[in-house]
Order: sequence, then structure tokens, then C-alpha cells
Amino acid sequence: MNQPAGFWIRSGAALLDGLLFLVLGFLCFILFSESAATKLINSLFDAYRFLLPALWYGYTVGKRALGIRIIRTDGRNVGFWNMMRRNIFGGLLYLSPLLIALIVCYAILGQQNVELFLSDKTVWLESDAGNRLVDERTSEVHQIEGLNAASIALDIGTFSLFGLILVSGLMVGIRKDKRSLHDWVAGTYVTRSRPEDHDRLFPHEEEAVPVDKVNI
Repeated sequence: MNQPAGFWIRSGAALLDGLLFLVLGFLCFILFSESAATKLINSLFDAYRFLLPALWYGYTVGKRALGIRIIRTDGRNVGFWNMMRRNIFGGLLYLSPLLIALIVCYAILGQQNVELFLSDKTVWLESDAGNRLVDERTSEVHQIEGLNAASIALDIGTFSLFGLILVSGLMVGIRKDKRSLHDWVAGTYVTRSRPEDHDRLFPHEEEAVPVDKVNI
């Protein structure tokens, strides 16, 4: 692996990409209705994450501005499958503790109580009478068993999610190859090398002819 990019330059590229989509989102909501703007910005974001690096030597706009790009660990350019693994499977890896915690909450509380438990307009309280879930919209008090266990499971899942993100950031900052967890999932890394460096190392991308097929 050649010229891996470190934590700060990768963070700067991510910040530039975020600012770009902040501006695009603002323009979309000015020009279109809310539903149309939401669909459009989601479609653009998916194309930006999955297609643009696969078609543009591993660059996004932010990465191109700072002179870094995503490539495979063997030095070749990334493809659509690499970006799928990096964004979807890598994202699921980070979210897995929270998903497991939500499954535990559903098992303890049931679907209806979980919806109340996770609602922004509800609070949960403890009293001598036991666990209570109060729906502020209706002032209904729901006596629920296991509310403390569900709350602990959700807290552990949330802290574990942020823990994985922290570990991934430390890997980029400390490891020699600067690879994050989602890089490991996708078989990629972020480099400062340019596409012409790739062309020099791999002048012929076509599949090699097996030795036993070569006429001697």
C-alpha cells in the first residue's frame, strides 16, 4: 500500500463533502417541494457514495480537492462492489450493536411499548409502584415490566456504536496503513497517490493468459 492518507486529511475531505451536500440540499428544498427535494437529495447522495468513486478513480469532490482517493489494497481502482461493501456492509458493522440492542428491546417490551419507549414525546420514570412509561400526548401511564433492562440494553448499544466509530478513527490515526474498519470490510484504503501512478503500476488491466494456453 502506497502513500496512505491520515486522519485529518480524510476528515477534511469528509467535511467538504458534507458542506457540498448541505448546499445541494438547501437548493433542492428551495426549488422543489419537500417530498421531491428529499427524494432527489437521497438519490444524489446514493449516486455520490456508490457510483462517483467507482467511475472517477476513487475520488469524491472533497477527496479530489485534497488530493486523496479510495483504492483497493492491491493498488487497483475501486469498483461498484467495493463501494457497496464500504458503505453498506461497513455501515452495518458500525450499527450492529444498536441493532442488537433494539432487538433486545423488542423482545423485552413488545412492539407497541418500544414505539412509546423510543418516541421523542415520551419519558420513562421509576417509582415505588414499578416502572412507568408516560405518553405525554395522551397522559396515559403504561405499567411495563423490564423497562430498566431495555433502557440499559439501548444505552449499551449506543455507547458500543460510538465506541466502534472511535476505534475506527484511532485505526486511521495510529495504524501505518491508515485503514478504518469500513476499509477492512471493503478491501480498500485511502491514498495520496494519483491515477497516473496506478496506470504506471498496472499498464495492462486485462486478465492474464494462463500459462498452459500460451503458444511456445
